[in-house]
Amino acid sequence: MLFRSPARPQWYLALGDSITAGTAREPVTYVAAVQQRLGEAQRPVPLTNLAEAGATTSSMIAGGQLDRAVTALRERNGTPGVITISIGGNDLARLYRECALGSTEECRQRVTTAMGQLDTHLGTVLQRLREAGGPNATIVVLTYANPLRHPQCLLSPFAALADAALEGGPPLGLDRGLND
Repeated sequence: MLFRSPARPQWYLALGDSITAGTAREPVTYVAAVQQRLGEAQRPVPLTNLAEAGATTSSMIAGGQLDRAVTALRERNGTPGVITISIGGNDLARLYRECALGSTEECRQRVTTAMGQLDTHLGTVLQRLREAGGPNATIVVLTYANPLRHPQCLLSPFAALADAALEGGPPLGLDRGLND
């Protein structure tokens, strides 16, 4: 089951980056499937998708996506609903190429710094969503697959670095990754 609330969700709010927003090349995302699953055959759950391609945790806060989400949640006045968040991949993506060109120790430090900033920003996002959504809002934070594993990805040579950033471990020697 996607939610724990005893009442059926009456709304669905999707936040995040291109994985949630879709792109010109891949306009279909998981959002439609979740919306369908939350609703009933004759009564779909209303969806507000505020995701923005290219979003990072800092742009989610500073760029207005979070403020728009908080406003939308306050308008729902505590009714049961679901919020999904897929954010953080772009916070680390810019480091893949830099890491491939630099030393492993320098890269580890950059990823560690980025992860600290990501943790802080995501904590802020979750706190504001919980305050605005109240106890009847179910918040689901999605993990990331490694898009660099796709054979047609131009950055596929950096897939091992992306694995380390997402899950921790070699070649960066991180104790944890984004998905943790």
